[in-house]
Amino acid sequence: MNVPSPSRRLDLLAFLTTVCVGVWVGGGIVVGAVALPIVFDDSILPRDRAADFGVALFPRMNLFEGVLGAIAVLSCALLGRAGWGTARRHRIATGAVLTMTLIVVVFLLFLTPAIVAKIEKLRADGVDLSDRANMPPDRVALGRLHRIYAGLDLVKLIAGIAVLWLLATRRRR
Repeated sequence: MNVPSPSRRLDLLAFLTTVCVGVWVGGGIVVGAVALPIVFDDSILPRDRAADFGVALFPRMNLFEGVLGAIAVLSCALLGRAGWGTARRHRIATGAVLTMTLIVVVFLLFLTPAIVAKIEKLRADGVDLSDRANMPPDRVALGRLHRIYAGLDLVKLIAGIAVLWLLATRRRR
């Protein structure tokens, strides 16, 4: 059996990290900047139908991102100082990917279920989600949850871009 050399192993781990973080960041950009603006354009779908899309998409997307995060954290850690070039770069990259993964855990366990529950409660109360003038307290709370989600998603995006930059500029020892 051929055992990869340490240098080859580091290259494979760097490649795995790049693929995981690249798919993660790229997928987030495509969903946030391309798909959601189209889906939530009132001329294409009524807002309540667009909400159905979000309710179906985000739990699955969060789970997919969680798997990518787990793989990326492990591969970042295994790259070690030698793979990143310095201990500082290793700590920054691994910390950034761990932060991204923890944000996804918050999405999976708290934010996405809370948003889905708010949407279901608003529907049960007969609130028209397309009526932006009617803002009962649960609708205001839904907007607040969306802003928190979007803010954390932005942190995740910036961290992912930083990791990709560190990968692109890495020099092995």
